[in-house]
Amino acid sequence: MQSATATATRAATGLAGASVAFAVVAGPDSGQQQTIATNAAGQATFQLTGAAAGTDTVRASFTDPAGRAHV
Repeated sequence: MQSATATATRAATGLAGASVAFAVVAGPDSGQQQTIATNAAGQATFQLTGAAAGTDTVRASFTDPAGRAHV
Protein backbone atom coordinates (compact mmCIF):
# COMPACT_ATOMS: atom_id res chain seq x y z
CA MET A 1 0.00 0.00 0.00
CA GLN A 2 1.16 3.49 -0.82
CA SER A 3 0.00 6.77 0.62
CA ALA A 4 0.31 10.42 -0.30
CA THR A 5 -0.52 13.29 2.07
CA ALA A 6 -1.37 16.83 1.01
CA THR A 7 -1.65 19.81 3.35
CA ALA A 8 -3.97 22.71 2.58
CA THR A 9 -3.12 25.95 4.36
CA ARG A 10 -4.43 29.47 4.64
CA ALA A 11 -2.11 32.11 6.09
CA ALA A 12 0.28 29.31 7.19
CA THR A 13 -2.49 27.56 9.17
CA GLY A 14 -4.03 24.19 8.27
CA LEU A 15 -7.34 24.55 6.42
CA ALA A 16 -9.84 22.06 7.85
CA GLY A 17 -12.62 20.66 5.67
CA ALA A 18 -11.04 21.47 2.30
CA SER A 19 -11.73 18.93 -0.45
CA VAL A 20 -8.47 17.64 -1.91
CA ALA A 21 -8.69 15.78 -5.21
CA PHE A 22 -6.02 13.10 -5.62
CA ALA A 23 -5.38 11.49 -9.02
CA VAL A 24 -2.83 8.95 -10.23
CA VAL A 25 -1.70 10.67 -13.43
CA ALA A 26 1.04 8.24 -14.54
CA GLY A 27 2.15 4.71 -13.74
CA PRO A 28 0.57 1.28 -13.48
CA ASP A 29 -2.36 2.59 -11.40
CA SER A 30 -3.06 5.57 -13.68
CA GLY A 31 -6.67 6.71 -13.59
CA GLN A 32 -7.37 6.00 -9.94
CA GLN A 33 -8.72 9.04 -8.13
CA GLN A 34 -10.40 10.07 -4.91
CA THR A 35 -11.48 13.29 -3.19
CA ILE A 36 -10.73 13.50 0.55
CA ALA A 37 -11.60 16.21 3.09
CA THR A 38 -8.77 17.64 5.16
CA ASN A 39 -8.60 17.08 8.92
CA ALA A 40 -8.22 19.78 11.59
CA ALA A 41 -4.53 20.17 10.67
CA GLY A 42 -5.39 20.70 6.98
CA GLN A 43 -4.08 17.28 5.93
CA ALA A 44 -5.69 14.73 3.62
CA THR A 45 -4.15 11.30 2.98
CA PHE A 46 -4.78 9.22 -0.13
CA GLN A 47 -4.29 5.45 0.31
CA LEU A 48 -3.50 3.47 -2.84
CA THR A 49 -3.20 -0.28 -3.12
CA GLY A 50 -1.20 -0.76 -6.29
CA ALA A 51 -2.39 -3.27 -8.87
CA ALA A 52 1.07 -3.76 -10.35
CA ALA A 53 4.72 -3.15 -9.59
CA GLY A 54 6.10 0.21 -10.68
CA THR A 55 6.10 3.88 -9.86
CA ASP A 56 2.93 5.97 -9.75
CA THR A 57 2.76 9.76 -10.03
CA VAL A 58 0.03 11.27 -7.85
CA ARG A 59 -1.32 14.81 -8.24
CA ALA A 60 -3.22 16.57 -5.44
CA SER A 61 -5.26 19.72 -5.99
CA PHE A 62 -7.81 21.86 -4.16
CA THR A 63 -9.66 25.14 -4.54
CA ASP A 64 -9.20 27.63 -1.70
CA PRO A 65 -12.05 29.68 -0.16
CA ALA A 66 -11.26 32.56 -2.56
CA GLY A 67 -11.82 30.26 -5.56
CA ARG A 68 -8.14 29.87 -6.54
CA ALA A 69 -7.04 26.42 -7.70
CA HIS A 70 -3.84 24.92 -6.24
CA VAL A 71 -1.97 21.85 -7.53
